[in-house]
Amino acid sequence: MNAWQADDVLWLEELDHFASYLPDEEDFFLSSLDAGVTSDAVRGRITATGYAATKETVMRVNSQMLQARKRYRVIPHGIRATPRYEKFPLRFELEALIRTPDHTSTTESPLERFPDDFADDDEEVLEQ
Repeated sequence: MNAWQADDVLWLEELDHFASYLPDEEDFFLSSLDAGVTSDAVRGRITATGYAATKETVMRVNSQMLQARKRYRVIPHGIRATPRYEKFPLRFELEALIRTPDHTSTTESPLERFPDDFADDDEEVLEQ
């Protein structure tokens, strides 16, 4: 039971964490975000669809998301030209599978299991 509860996704926190890996760019936006649990061997899945001004912007978004590889398995799903938005002619989609943590201790909080995820980028993670 404890192991099952430890895998429960706190979606508000998870989406905030996911968004923290997106670059601060003005030449792209996300048009949809879908999140949910899966029956796979992962804790959950986040799928994002967006539009960008240039291919380089999409590559920066994908590259930034790949920095989260300890927490997510990121799968970019390609880039397509679209006439939908004049300023943002490229549509992209990426999928992030939320990795299941190693359950060496089922009483650890998310902070204890993922200390790097809760540390500010400018602060060093201190070992206890």
